[in-house]
Amino acid sequence: MVDKQIIPYGDRDIYRYGMEVLFSTGGVMLTATIIGAVSGHLTEVVVFMLGFLPVRYSSGGYHAATPGKCLLLSLVCMVGTIGIGRQDIVVQIAPLIAGISCAIVYRFAPVVHPNHPHSQQRVLLLRKRARRISTATCVAILPACVLYPVFASIASLAFLCASLGLPVALLGK
Repeated sequence: MVDKQIIPYGDRDIYRYGMEVLFSTGGVMLTATIIGAVSGHLTEVVVFMLGFLPVRYSSGGYHAATPGKCLLLSLVCMVGTIGIGRQDIVVQIAPLIAGISCAIVYRFAPVVHPNHPHSQQRVLLLRKRARRISTATCVAILPACVLYPVFASIASLAFLCASLGLPVALLGK
């Protein structure tokens, strides 16, 4: 794209990073979707993504050192969440898990990556956005606990995985 003068030479690193993030995120989502389809758990994978991705992308969190480690960690979190989320005790405490997850986001979000610093004003904007998305996720999980208890359990555990990435990332700083 630089050779064809579609993007300026000085912006190539920004575009390269954007493409890496796009392919990394897309790769995780595509791999998870394929695993879900092949295993007969596609609905559970979609529920996991709905509970995980909005919170993760609005709040920040832990970043694995390589895309491969990110993929592995994401898949372990997803498979574990789907497996554990079917247990009766987890289904029963899904509202508590969602509430704890929301509290973690309220306390720690956003986690700003050192390679991408923000102004104080931007951090406040990101905090508000993370809190809104976290609250909406929690509110969506609560009625699902009655209507679709196993899916609510999976979504609440996915929410917990995303929120736990916040203090873990801060410990690594």
